[in-house]
Amino acid sequence: MNTRITLLTAVIAAAILSSLLLLIANSKSSADVSNINTHNTSHFQNVSYNSFLALFNRVHEMSNRLGRSESLKEAINLQQWNHFLQAADPGTSLPVELALYDSVSNVLHFKDGTSPKGQYLGLENTLLNQIKQPGRRNDVVTFRDSEAIVFSNGIHQDQKLTGILFVIMPFNKSLIEHLKQTTNLDYVLKVKGQTYTTDPQFNLTNTQTTEWPSALKLKGQLNYHQPSWSIHPGIAFNWTAMVVIVIIFVVIVGLVIWMQMQQQRRFKILSHVVNKERALANIVEDLQRLDDMAELETMKNDLQQVLQLQQANIKQLNGQIKQAKLVNDKLKSEAQTIKQELSTAAAAPKTKSEFLSRMGDEITTPMKTLTSMLHLLSEYNLNDEPKELLTIARRAAGTLINNLNNILDFSKLDANLLKLQKVEFEVQQLLDEISAEYSPHAKSKGLKFSVNLSPEVGEKVFNDPKRIKQIIKNLIGNAIRFTKEGEVSLFADLMVNDSKQFLKFTVKDTGVGIPEDAQKGLFDSLEQKTRLTNSSFAGRLRLIVSKSLAELMGGRIGINSDSGQGSRFWFTVSMTKD
Repeated sequence: MNTRITLLTAVIAAAILSSLLLLIANSKSSADVSNINTHNTSHFQNVSYNSFLALFNRVHEMSNRLGRSESLKEAINLQQWNHFLQAADPGTSLPVELALYDSVSNVLHFKDGTSPKGQYLGLENTLLNQIKQPGRRNDVVTFRDSEAIVFSNGIHQDQKLTGILFVIMPFNKSLIEHLKQTTNLDYVLKVKGQTYTTDPQFNLTNTQTTEWPSALKLKGQLNYHQPSWSIHPGIAFNWTAMVVIVIIFVVIVGLVIWMQMQQQRRFKILSHVVNKERALANIVEDLQRLDDMAELETMKNDLQQVLQLQQANIKQLNGQIKQAKLVNDKLKSEAQTIKQELSTAAAAPKTKSEFLSRMGDEITTPMKTLTSMLHLLSEYNLNDEPKELLTIARRAAGTLINNLNNILDFSKLDANLLKLQKVEFEVQQLLDEISAEYSPHAKSKGLKFSVNLSPEVGEKVFNDPKRIKQIIKNLIGNAIRFTKEGEVSLFADLMVNDSKQFLKFTVKDTGVGIPEDAQKGLFDSLEQKTRLTNSSFAGRLRLIVSKSLAELMGGRIGINSDSGQGSRFWFTVSMTKD
């Protein structure tokens, strides 16, 4: 209580003293006021120029400091660009925007996301100059429809350019709003035909011109509007108004002091609650880490089971193709070599994904050789029984190659090593190849197989035909496998979404269908505990790889199915050239 009385007494005394000082100041002559206004004009010119130049120097210094920071090196090593941008964001202190260019993914990272691949928002020339001759630069560019000065620093690791840091200072309304917060003056900025103002209401002709700093490569004009209180002489005070103002001032200050004391009490209570919440959050985070480790162990066991299953299929295939003994012996020799290389790679400090993706040709080349030999053998006139065995062997070899390709592509996708080969191709030719390959297989199971192309689809489209064919084969292979009677159909249609054209493929079957609760996670996980009793790791892997390939080609994948009514698997790919 004593503290409150002392504070209120001090406030009343300060108010009375302020009133006396205001009356004394008000007694000065108009000539003195005129001299002060002249001095104020010069003062505001200096303040405006110095604030403008200081802003430029602060942005320059921030660019150099961020380029040398240890947190930037750590972000590069961990590929955590966005975390660095959020941590280094100056907030409202400077009117700048930060960007990081990743030379590996060839995209620009901003605080709120990344730019589309190959789009650099006006930073192309600066980026090329840094690649040709890395160093500290500042350039004038057009960034997001505004003129801007860009400070850039090349980022190196092991004498190799891994990225570029950009500190972008746009010359637009945000710059003069920052100057207004610093100087309490309104501004008009003119740069290359564009005019920006902090207050469109005041008269643009009644402004003072600020000297443009010679250090700026970008040329423009900056005017400020001098406030009216610095130009016009003071107005005589009214004693009654003065007393009312003092009383209001004292009451407001007293209320503020009381509210502040209440706020401090609430803050103590809130701090206690926040500390408890943080302790609980730490416990939840520790439990989450344990769950992540268990999930990784489950994925490791699933991959080992997939590899064991494929090895069993290889052994079964070797027993079925007696006519291809010479080729089989060669395959065993090469399989032994691959097994030894797998053992060596398991001991090396590399991930399984990197190893399998780099061993792709070593695995698929012998299998393609085997398939070619079986195809040549089928050209001979054989009796019905050997010919049937040869057909089974060719089908098993094709299934094995498809499974191996999916495993290798799964590994490449996991290691970000899979690259698309986009070209123009004929959709009709691709569908004819699919029909020729799967019609005999469907016929052998007593199924009807049909292919349908919509007339709206153009003669040629642009994308990766090899990966499109791989997705179609994965979906048709699953459809034929799980359909006991009826038909399997393939449809190709044109789809338009948000003014973008997509090529849509649909595989329809008359199988048992998939329940709705079993469709969740169908394209995302190899988890054993699935509601699908007739599913397999190979079939599930086909769907997972198909989803990743569809998204890589600018589309998506999905399913429409009801139990007992068949299934419709569909996927889309973009038809737009990047």
